[in-house]
Amino acid sequence: MSEPRSPADGPPSEPEESPLERAEGIYEEVGAENPDPITRREAIEGELEDEGLSDDGGELGEHIE
Repeated sequence: MSEPRSPADGPPSEPEESPLERAEGIYEEVGAENPDPITRREAIEGELEDEGLSDDGGELGEHIE
């Protein structure tokens, strides 16, 4: 049985997102802001590169098109 949390422990932490989950979130967010397919793709690729998620974004790219 786990011990009760005290207020000093702070809020319970949420599980960290996997890189693929982060890349999917970026795709959704950036894609919604760019309706044109060409600029959307460029914006997504740029954001993924900025976040160091280019490889994970490549997995998404197989499903986009």
